[in-house]
Amino acid sequence: MTGALLLPCGKQALSWSLDKTLRLWDLETAKQMGEPLARHEDFVNGALLLADGKRVLSWSEDGTLRLWDLETERQAGWPIVGHELAIYGAVPLKDREGVLSWSGDGTLRLWNLETGQQVGTPLRHEESVLGALLLPDGKQVLSWSEDRTLRLWDTEKSQQVGVSLLQENAVDRCAAPAGRKTGPVLVG
Repeated sequence: MTGALLLPCGKQALSWSLDKTLRLWDLETAKQMGEPLARHEDFVNGALLLADGKRVLSWSEDGTLRLWDLETERQAGWPIVGHELAIYGAVPLKDREGVLSWSGDGTLRLWNLETGQQVGTPLRHEESVLGALLLPDGKQVLSWSEDRTLRLWDTEKSQQVGVSLLQENAVDRCAAPAGRKTGPVLVG
C-alpha cells in the first residue's frame, strides 16, 4: 500500500498500491469490501476524492487518470489519456468540473472530467514536473520540476505568467503554510 484516504462517512477508507489496484476497506471490521475497485496497468501513484464525495480520481505510472464511482464500485468512463509518462499528481480546480495533473513528461495538463478531454494546451517544464499546488484564487497554479524551476501558471489562459524561479538544485516540494493565504513557501 502506498497511500490511503478516508471516505466522508468516516467508516471506510480507500487505499492504492504498487499492485496496480485501489481497494475499499471497512474500518470497523478491518476487512476489504468486495473486489479491488480499480486496476491500472502499472503502479497507482495516488488518488483523491472529488467534491461530490461519490467519485475518486486516481493516477498511475501507466500515464492515465481514471474516475471511479464509489457507489457502483466501477470505473466511470474511459481512462483519461494524454500524458506520455507517469502521472505524479493531480488537484481539482475550484469552480470547475476539472483537474490539473502533472507528469514525468514535463507537462501539466488541464482536464474536463465530464468529457475526459484535455482543456487548452499542456503547460510545459523542461523536465519532469514533481508537484503543483493551486493558489487561493483558484485560477493560478505553482509548479516545480526537476528542471530546477518554480513556475506560475494561469489555468484559465493555459499559459505561464511571471518568471521562472531558478533554484540551485531540483525543487522537491512546496507547501502553503497553515492559516496563511498569501501563497506557498519553498521547502526543498
